[in-house]
Amino acid sequence: MEKLLVITVGGTPQPVAASIVHNVPSKVVFVCSKDTEVHRDEALALAKKEGVTLTAGEYETVIVHDPQGFQECVDDLRRDVVPVLRKWLARGQNYALVVDFTGGTKCMSAAVAAVARRFEVTFCYVGARGQAGRNRGVGVVIDGQEQVLYSSNPWNALGYQAIEDAVVLFNKGHYAPAVRLLQEAIRRVGSQKAKAELLSVKQLISAYERWDAFDHKGALSGRDDGAGFERLPRYENNLSAALGQRPFTAIKPIIEEHRRFLRELVKELGDARRPTYKLILDLLANAKRRLDQERFDDAVARCYRATEALAQLALLQRHNIPDTGNVDPDKVPDTAWEAMGIVSTSEPIRLGMRKSFVLLRELGDELGKRFFDPDLGIEKPGSDRTVSILSERNRSILAHGFYPVSVKAATHFFKKVLELGGIDELELPVFPRIEMY
Repeated sequence: MEKLLVITVGGTPQPVAASIVHNVPSKVVFVCSKDTEVHRDEALALAKKEGVTLTAGEYETVIVHDPQGFQECVDDLRRDVVPVLRKWLARGQNYALVVDFTGGTKCMSAAVAAVARRFEVTFCYVGARGQAGRNRGVGVVIDGQEQVLYSSNPWNALGYQAIEDAVVLFNKGHYAPAVRLLQEAIRRVGSQKAKAELLSVKQLISAYERWDAFDHKGALSGRDDGAGFERLPRYENNLSAALGQRPFTAIKPIIEEHRRFLRELVKELGDARRPTYKLILDLLANAKRRLDQERFDDAVARCYRATEALAQLALLQRHNIPDTGNVDPDKVPDTAWEAMGIVSTSEPIRLGMRKSFVLLRELGDELGKRFFDPDLGIEKPGSDRTVSILSERNRSILAHGFYPVSVKAATHFFKKVLELGGIDELELPVFPRIEMY
């Protein structure tokens, strides 16, 4: 294993030399201030006496210009050290990074730890051999008593920061990035306890990610990876530990409610995947999440599909027309042909959204009549058609036009679909927010 050692240099060379001898690095980056740069050469000389020699090409020095300024130290390290780390680790799995933050000011130590923590890194610290090796009163290690007290994978601790970052993404509706962040953290941590807690949060967010993508069966069952609502109870203890007991207690009943909702939705949909009332609620809930994310074209696309599904559900439940893509002409009243703009035929016909509502209206269905109500404004006849909700949707670059949908148009469409279907917004399933503090 080839090691790159990044080490802060303080007021004495002995801890630096001890770390070099312990780690036997292939390359060293010394992080010094102008005052401590002199101790770099002293440390190299001491290490050479112990049998570890570094040539001029095997080390480099980074000078921090303000060792008492944390932000200034971070800026210097990001500019001068991070490119070295990236280049080193890009060489492959046989190249490792070790960071020793023993020496230097507290700001230097904190800065190098903060900058290095995003990489696959091992931290180490040089301390004393028992109490006899420490100068009591000032906390300085006595020369000759140095030892590397510990080395650790910082991700065992920083994995919990990944949970907090993932929760922020989850609360904003960015489910896939949250899952990827947790997957990377799981890969990096060595502690089995940390892995289990990170996994529990990943499984929770993955279940909602699948639901958000309309993978209802996958969200419920979890497929082969266990990331489904039916399997979440097995992760409850780890979820409580990872999120905190109070936050988990707050979202647990919501998770259980959503498990029941998905069970019913999956059962209703069956293999035929025909429209159901719960599917319409799910479409509109998804549209609301897109509105909250200010993805207005996506919100309108879902509102349009929910509107179409309302017509399909009415035709199925009240008129025994199960498929608008294969409508039996015998179920079409004579008055509807002309109204739909279709020549009467004995062959099955295919109806789009508008023609489905025309058929409902001609069948005397109240939903069909309400769709064409000028006060509702989903579609307006004549010259007013240019300001209808559907015309706004058709102007969308995701439909037939070249313009982005405005927040006003998207919000209006969402509210009018609720009104058309007689749906209370409180019926829509709302994904939980996790409040960790």
